[in-house]
Amino acid sequence: MKKILNIILILIFFAFLYNLVDMMFKRQKEGGLKEITVAGNILEQLKKESANPTLLLFGEKGNDETEKMIKILKELKLDYGSRLNINFVDLEKNQNVKKKYNIIRVPTLYVITTQGQVAHRIVGVVQKERLRFLLKEAGLRKKWNPLE
Repeated sequence: MKKILNIILILIFFAFLYNLVDMMFKRQKEGGLKEITVAGNILEQLKKESANPTLLLFGEKGNDETEKMIKILKELKLDYGSRLNINFVDLEKNQNVKKKYNIIRVPTLYVITTQGQVAHRIVGVVQKERLRFLLKEAGLRKKWNPLE
């Protein structure tokens, strides 16, 4: 009986170690934003592509506030992993989008539910904790991280 218990404890230890190492490598790989080119209705396009909540950032590369938001969103991606989609629309490449989505100031962030509905529209830089609250409100929980 003692031998079986030792084997179980060793297996649990190696499973934990494997998850820890896997998470450290994922921290290096994940965290990117998917840049999309607008073709038609973005919300319909995103609704078809995913069953996960989505953050859709409208901005311009090189803009200080947009770059701050990109950094915050990359950190969020690490926290939520594949359970959260984050897309970026570069308004310099998609000029027609400004009028269609009433983008007056960058960055503008849309929080989109799994049903493809816009839950929130945020103009300007928003702090990571506020985004976590909005995502939690939408039912998305942060994945467990033994590094924190």
